[in-house]
Amino acid sequence: MIYKSTTIVISVLLFILNTHSFAQNSSKNSDVYFSNKAKLDTIKAHTKSKYGSEISNRNALVKLENFFDKNQNFDEKLECLSLLSSSYYLENNSDSALYYLKKGIVEVIRPKKTTNKDIINIFYNRYAAFLNDAGQYISSKEIYEEQLDYLRKNDTLGLARAYNNFAVLLNNLKENEQSLRYYDSCLTVLKRSGLDTASQLAKNAYLNQAMPKMNMGQFQEALESLRKSEINLVNMNMQDQPGEVIITSLYYAYVYTYKNEFPEDLENASKYAKRGYEMLYKINKDHFYMIYFYLILGDIEEKKGNLSQSLNFYKQAVALKTMLHGDVNDDMPSMLTILARLSSNIGQKDSASNYFNQIDKLYKRTNQLKTYDYIEYLFEDAEFQLKLKEIKLAENKLLQALKSYIPSYSWKNGIVDNPPLDLIPDSYQSAFFFIKKGEITKKIAELTDDTSLLNSSLDAYVIGILLLNKSKNAIFNIRSKSQYGQQKSIYFAEAIQLATALYRKTNDKIYWEKAYLLSDLNKSSNLKHHLNQKSNASQSLIPSELQAKELELKTEINLLEQQIYRDSFTKAIQSDSNDSTLQLIVKKKEEMNQLLASYKTNYPNYYSLQYGGQNFTNESIFDTKQTKSLRESKKLVVQYIEFEANFLLIYLKGKKEGLLKIDKDENLTYNLNKFINDSKNPNSKNFQASAYYLYQKLIEPVLKVEPSKHIIIIPDGVLNHINFEILIENPIAETNAFEKFNYLLKNHTITYQYASSLINFERVSLKKKEMDFLGFAPYQELGKPLFIAQTERSNNFDLTSYTALPFSEKEVASLSKKFSGKGYYGNEAKESYLKNEGKNSKILHFATHSHIDNNNPLFSSLLLSADDKEDGILYTHELYEMDLNADLVTLSACNSGFGEHQQGEGVISLARGFMYANVPNVLMSLWAVSDQSTSKLMTSFYDKVYDGESYSEAIRNAKLDYLQQADENTAHPYYWAGFVYLGDVESDKPNYFFYFFLGIATLVAIYFLTRRFRVGHVAKMR
Repeated sequence: MIYKSTTIVISVLLFILNTHSFAQNSSKNSDVYFSNKAKLDTIKAHTKSKYGSEISNRNALVKLENFFDKNQNFDEKLECLSLLSSSYYLENNSDSALYYLKKGIVEVIRPKKTTNKDIINIFYNRYAAFLNDAGQYISSKEIYEEQLDYLRKNDTLGLARAYNNFAVLLNNLKENEQSLRYYDSCLTVLKRSGLDTASQLAKNAYLNQAMPKMNMGQFQEALESLRKSEINLVNMNMQDQPGEVIITSLYYAYVYTYKNEFPEDLENASKYAKRGYEMLYKINKDHFYMIYFYLILGDIEEKKGNLSQSLNFYKQAVALKTMLHGDVNDDMPSMLTILARLSSNIGQKDSASNYFNQIDKLYKRTNQLKTYDYIEYLFEDAEFQLKLKEIKLAENKLLQALKSYIPSYSWKNGIVDNPPLDLIPDSYQSAFFFIKKGEITKKIAELTDDTSLLNSSLDAYVIGILLLNKSKNAIFNIRSKSQYGQQKSIYFAEAIQLATALYRKTNDKIYWEKAYLLSDLNKSSNLKHHLNQKSNASQSLIPSELQAKELELKTEINLLEQQIYRDSFTKAIQSDSNDSTLQLIVKKKEEMNQLLASYKTNYPNYYSLQYGGQNFTNESIFDTKQTKSLRESKKLVVQYIEFEANFLLIYLKGKKEGLLKIDKDENLTYNLNKFINDSKNPNSKNFQASAYYLYQKLIEPVLKVEPSKHIIIIPDGVLNHINFEILIENPIAETNAFEKFNYLLKNHTITYQYASSLINFERVSLKKKEMDFLGFAPYQELGKPLFIAQTERSNNFDLTSYTALPFSEKEVASLSKKFSGKGYYGNEAKESYLKNEGKNSKILHFATHSHIDNNNPLFSSLLLSADDKEDGILYTHELYEMDLNADLVTLSACNSGFGEHQQGEGVISLARGFMYANVPNVLMSLWAVSDQSTSKLMTSFYDKVYDGESYSEAIRNAKLDYLQQADENTAHPYYWAGFVYLGDVESDKPNYFFYFFLGIATLVAIYFLTRRFRVGHVAKMR
């Protein structure tokens, strides 16, 4: 989804409601002063004991303020103004509340008539907060900046509070990345003071921090921030206070609504929203926070498909906003945009048109704030015009949005244009902007049959994806990275389908390349980035002065981009191409590119580790050199991409390439499910039927045009769970003669990989002296491994339920002897030994049980043995943080390749975990395997590896050998086909016999030609 401003950004601003007694100056020594001071203290005391007493004391406060002003008792004057402001704030009269706060700042604080830090902060905080609540964001921002300047010089703890409030304001201005930096600054100050776990300010900072994280798609981090906020409440014993319950409920409702990854997310959102709404309604149904509850309830209903109900909630939000702040305020355009969009979606065209006209009038006001909400209004209006088939009007609205977002670009060719990356703000907001541009231009292109516009749509999607790929670097949580990948995959899918459509329409191979490379980038970027991050120790590969220069340039570029991003809105979107900031950012990016170019030449290892795959340009993403090694290998590479309605099959071999679409109809779905179940069920019948059907659908069309002995499969979605080796090329009459079936395996070598760019085609087989072997067999015939007592992490499965694996000990013992390696058995097969010794082994072998956690695959595990250092359970998420040096990991365990498939990440499994641990080659299982047959298969596999065969050929030949020896009871694929090889592919070995005979033939030919020439020459002489 694109993160639209379908709601006003909510926030909690921390300001002090109760003022204090302050020191008096020398002019206060009079009875009248002390009398009036006593009256003020009494009123202040009443405000603490009786809610709303400021209202009944308003006249008295006006008189006291006049007295203190005449007598130059400025601290007391400010206290009166603060209480007067509160009296109107309690009545939702924001204009009067702001008037008294502004009066204090203008008449006392700016002229420096007081030095009291506490009361100065009260006024800055409250004035900026009230402006923010009233939707006057630019004015609020100016006050915060003024306050920050004061606090940097005078008050560290007050600075933390101001950082929090300024961050809230930046979030309202849609400057989420900048907002997060200020929250971090606030929390850093609090941590230094030991106030980050039990303070009101820390509670609010963590709470507020969730909003920009949510807007940036970092849902896991957003939820973690909310939990940290709750910890502060518990530590302060405030978790049951109605106000805290209301605001916390509101925030959880927002995060779960935007997350909306699983059905329970909307259920959680609805639960939290209703709880907070009902509590606040009983207290004050006209409180301005009710606006946010109406908005989030409307959003929830919209996502559920209840559009009419959603529209009613949104209308209530607009009505209450109008009542509290009038019909002209900075939030109103975005709220009316929601009403316009919903009205359009339910077919109320007249209402939608009316709302769009209202919004247009608001934005024509000279002092109307134009944030990204303005861009979204133009996008929504463009889509509305398309529904009315008003294509020209839609194009004009879209062009208006483009010029408003990047006014420095000329847009000479209108909506067909896409600016260079140097001119685009490097932010997540820009990513969604170009994705939305791609979406709308695609609709226009399809209506007008315009190929150039369709190409522009593809380019816009690619720009958006590139920017999203950069912003992902700030996400550290493993789960969030995969969630982020899923969100991003939606846009990859759109781009791939656009490239496919353009290839079919134009037959231009460049579009095939784009479809292929986009699919590969989608599948590989997370893993590549993780491996690059692990190599950050490579800083020592370049001189320290270059490190400093690199960091300085990155910081400058980041700050300049933030500035230009702000400028394009705060200047009413009127920047031009001569903008000095724009010129400076282009200059700095050029300097950065020059620095990287020097790295590429002078420090290639550092460049490869730090910037491999991290490109600044569109051209480098689609560099055809990326498919060069694939083509040179002469092997058939088949890449599958699963969409909602079909699979796309993209293939290449040598200089030839192509693509096919496979519809996901009922027959395909039925046969996929049957084949998966039949493969792992030794009692299944009629195995050939589904296996042959899938062969015809999934691979035969390619083999007919590109025959190949070696096929590299890049599966996707449900295809990750099938073994292509046991598809049937040609059924035979005997339905249960499993050893005779014409499996694909019998004529082809099959290798798997998560993405083709992860394959190393130059790998060389290990020499015997390099085959450092380390094996683990914790489940001996007469014993089980030792585990630490059942823990929280393992309480979802019973460690005592796993049976002995009698053949595993013999398997590891035999292999460790063959390779002169080391094997650990039973209680000695410790997890800690793996972590200590695994770095020094080239072959790691696990003959054990695995546990597959279907709810959270990061907690799938290999079962080893425990000691006082480790619990004996090796979780997938632990592998993500390990750095192994093995060339091969064999997971002789059940279901080690099975896991949850996530778009943009692949199958989250133990096997993938080892790839994250820097192991390039994995032999894994797709289903629960037989202990005895596995032992036979492994022994045969390693014999062939020892004799010099490649991993892919060794496992293929081991399976063929097994089939030759199997009887009718053990020939079923269940016993031998569960294991598949995923990893590198050796380059084709030269045909030495061919070259030998070619050489002999050449010499013979030269001999006869020379002899003939000599004979002829002699004849002429005679």
